[in-house]
Amino acid sequence: MKVKNSKAVKKYRGGNITAAFGAELLVHGTTGIPNLLLKYYKKMDLSDSEMMLLINLIRFRTNEQNLYPTVEELGQWVNGGAEKAAYLLERLLEKEIVAITQYYDYGMDAVVDGLDFEPLYEKLSELWACDKVQEIEQTENLLDKSTRNSKVISEDVPSSTLDEGQVLNICTVFEREFARPLSPIEVDRIRQWVNETDSVIIMEALRRAVLMGKNNFRYIDAIIMEWRKNNLRTLQDIARYDEEFQQRRASRGTVDFKRQQKSTGSPQGMDERKKMFDSLLMS
Repeated sequence: MKVKNSKAVKKYRGGNITAAFGAELLVHGTTGIPNLLLKYYKKMDLSDSEMMLLINLIRFRTNEQNLYPTVEELGQWVNGGAEKAAYLLERLLEKEIVAITQYYDYGMDAVVDGLDFEPLYEKLSELWACDKVQEIEQTENLLDKSTRNSKVISEDVPSSTLDEGQVLNICTVFEREFARPLSPIEVDRIRQWVNETDSVIIMEALRRAVLMGKNNFRYIDAIIMEWRKNNLRTLQDIARYDEEFQQRRASRGTVDFKRQQKSTGSPQGMDERKKMFDSLLMS
């Protein structure tokens, strides 16, 4: 027998209450809240009450497909009822966290008002971008500081003390960028790098990994190994190597294009070859 309405009430049977609770958790689903929203809502001048209302607005949109819940509906989830919900919603609109816009409702075949979350994500993206710029500036400052320190260190300092000091400094930078403590194995790997490579090179490899969003030792180790294999000992060597690599790649692209023109004979031949390739993909 089919159930006509979309919501149904379960007929419970005797059994384990924990299992019944778990089944209810699955049925009611979850609401995904971006971690960046939890991280930055204080910087957006949101109170805890406003944040809680915002979370419920997201729940209404994602779980119930409700574009514009009434204050009575919201009041069920806010201390203070509909009156407090109306006040908090007005605050979110004033702070331009949400906006009211128009949507086309396919079911009703009509244009209706609804809450728009685009202003919220614009503010989040701005805060995230500011943090990223600050991280990059901090990394560059640490690189500059490391370079200056390496120039003023006296030659009569024992090599073992010098190496351990560099290891400690670099480990501190890595922990700050990775936002976690390093394992003993990772500290040993940094110690090996320090014994074989200048600290400025290690910091440059870290900077590039951070900019690429690949905060892992395997990626950084691959960068350092590539530079060591090509005997790149200074930042100037690395910059020159990067420039030569870009020139070789650009030259290779030109050669490949000319070879392709020669093999096809003409632009028309290239079109025919593309059509043949597309037909193979479609079959």
